[in-house]
Amino acid sequence: MTKRRLIKKIKDISDDTLEKEVFFQPGFEPEKIISGIKPEQQEKEMATLRERLTYYQKKETAFKKLQEENEQLKNQQETEKQALEEKNQSLLEILNQKEHEIFELEEQLETNSETTTEATTLQTNLQNAEKQLTTVHNQMERLESELTQQVAELEKESAEQQQHIQ
Repeated sequence: MTKRRLIKKIKDISDDTLEKEVFFQPGFEPEKIISGIKPEQQEKEMATLRERLTYYQKKETAFKKLQEENEQLKNQQETEKQALEEKNQSLLEILNQKEHEIFELEEQLETNSETTTEATTLQTNLQNAEKQLTTVHNQMERLESELTQQVAELEKESAEQQQHIQ
């Protein structure tokens, strides 16, 4: 807070303003400065204040850059999260479809068990559908694991960025 006030004061009082208001007034004598500080000392103080101003402006620029980077990371994280959620949703739909197919095949197997050939075919179809279901389950578990891991990493990065900004 003090830094910002200092920067504002320095910006408000520019070299031109000081020269116009102080040094070029009729009857101005450098030795009779209101503050009691000699011009050389004032110049040193002004140079120091300018250096501080430059330093704080650089800090402010770096801070704004970090804020922008943090915002970009948040947006990227959100986009990746949405993509993973959409993929998860599509796999869930496939899973539901396959479970429905298995249910239908089991019903067909029960009703059409008269013929051994039909039963064998249905049993094979059922086994294939169960294999596909297992594959989809495995893919879903892997994606959920990746999603959880990425969310944790992104939250960690975000926390580090927040800590770095502060």
